[in-house]
Amino acid sequence: MHDFDLQAYEPNVLCGKVVAATLCALGTEAVVTSPGSRSTPLTFAFARYSKLKVYSVLDERSAAFFAVGIAKRTQKPVVLVCTSGSATGNYLPAIMEAHHSHTPLIVLTADRPPELRDCQSGQTVRQSGIYTHFVRYQTEVSVPKASTEYLKYLRQLLVHAYGYTAVQGGGVVHLNMPFEDPLAPTKLIAEEATLDQAVEEFIEGIGITTDVLAHPSNGIDIASLTERIRNCEHVIVIAGPDNTYSENGFVDAVVALANSMKLPVIADSLSSVRNRRRVETFIDQFEVISRNDTCVGQLKPDLVLWLGDFPTSKALRAAMSRWDCEMIHISQTPENRDPTHSRTVKCYAGFDMILSAINPLSEEEKASKYTQDWLELNQVANAQVEHELGKQADIQLEPLISYNLDQYISQPVDLFIGNSTPIRDMDFFWRGSEHVQKVFTNRGANGIDGLVSTAIGASRSEIPMVALMGELSLFYDVGGLALLRNPHFEGRIVLIVQDNQGGGIFEHLPISQWEYPFEPYFTTPQAVDMRALCTAYGLNYQSVSDFAGMKSQMQSFLSNPESRALCLHIHTNRKCSAKFRSEVLNNAASQLSSI
Repeated sequence: MHDFDLQAYEPNVLCGKVVAATLCALGTEAVVTSPGSRSTPLTFAFARYSKLKVYSVLDERSAAFFAVGIAKRTQKPVVLVCTSGSATGNYLPAIMEAHHSHTPLIVLTADRPPELRDCQSGQTVRQSGIYTHFVRYQTEVSVPKASTEYLKYLRQLLVHAYGYTAVQGGGVVHLNMPFEDPLAPTKLIAEEATLDQAVEEFIEGIGITTDVLAHPSNGIDIASLTERIRNCEHVIVIAGPDNTYSENGFVDAVVALANSMKLPVIADSLSSVRNRRRVETFIDQFEVISRNDTCVGQLKPDLVLWLGDFPTSKALRAAMSRWDCEMIHISQTPENRDPTHSRTVKCYAGFDMILSAINPLSEEEKASKYTQDWLELNQVANAQVEHELGKQADIQLEPLISYNLDQYISQPVDLFIGNSTPIRDMDFFWRGSEHVQKVFTNRGANGIDGLVSTAIGASRSEIPMVALMGELSLFYDVGGLALLRNPHFEGRIVLIVQDNQGGGIFEHLPISQWEYPFEPYFTTPQAVDMRALCTAYGLNYQSVSDFAGMKSQMQSFLSNPESRALCLHIHTNRKCSAKFRSEVLNNAASQLSSI
């Protein structure tokens, strides 16, 4: 911008313009702002930059989780913009989730200049380093100046920060940006179209290269690794949550590997493999098998080929810990994902590279007693579970909702699974569906906050989102329902709310034996009129009392492209569900005989 009269423009205007144009050029498509004064230069610039989709969300906590949902769906960094002060603290829960789930976010917190800090100036807190443990990169940006040197510094800083969101699985960066008054332009921006063109020329040609960085090598010899897998007699594949990876290539590679080598495959409910049921050696009832101590001991593998994140099932985790065998963990992220502290070999190469490098076995080699043992036990467990669930038709039993859900999905959908009870029931009883395209959840930090906002952010117009969660999760993030009325919201979503009058997950804890203080201090039932709540937010509400009604409402919504949002409210019995869940799993486990 050498030939451009920078002094004709206010520093905040120039800063905002360069931030918007640079982040867009790097690949950003979506920005989520919340109203506030100190962030005016950024919000003004983003709102006037037509190449970006900019959402305005009132509540910063909801805004942050909404951005997490968008980023999980697109796998591209989403920009968050807020004003100074307590607004920045409301971002923290979502940033924790994004950090632990490798979700790319660029957090821009506006701030007062240094001379107005620590002197009781309004809406001022110590913001630099506020997210220290949950970001990959953070810095304090210099106060804007109308100079070429400043704009070059800002441009490089943005490129550098953006790079941290893209490598090794993705993550969060935080730029704290102080602005001096006046915050809004004090005059019309002279020849704004000319200024915009000059800014775009200024940032032309910038970019980052992530081809190599996205899959760092740790020096493992792929040929030796694959030979090790091939030569082990007792090998199982555990496909953990994989929503941050390339799903199509990953699933195809797992299917090809399992079918060519006849390896037993266990797939988490959050794994794409669960919904692409083309694996001949798929183990449905790993939860039941893992609860039988004798079977766990007799099925001890020599080697576990572990893909993605650590599995959800507590029983399977316990089995992996007991086996204490060598595990090859194929991951695109460098963090330690093994709480069992087993003999784990980390391998950062792409899934496709490793899985496709393993030569298939000959027909003679395919006969494996080990795999047959797994399959026979799985068949017995399947028959027992299906017998127990098949003779029940009471929608108040929560496991039946997860078990029957696939029957009501007859077209492509995305799936969002809430934490606590829903994620466990889906892991235990969800049979998978070829119609499910992507599975989303907030399993980074495993909290129930922000689930509504994340699910809405992850929804898209062309494929409906089916979101399953408990009523406490909905109430905890009730402000997220306002996103349904956001003028930029284009998704379609059906919220299936299991209402058991409290925190059902606590029914499985020892404290549940103490009626007081269990009910008021742990399950915390809420007296909320769900119909009135949905009406207040313009959400179509339907109470469901049986599975026929659930099927009818689900299919009616999914088949009508004009339907935008629906809440299916299901009253369930917390205590009966907990008892039924335990009995089904434990009774089935007890029916398994020794190998």
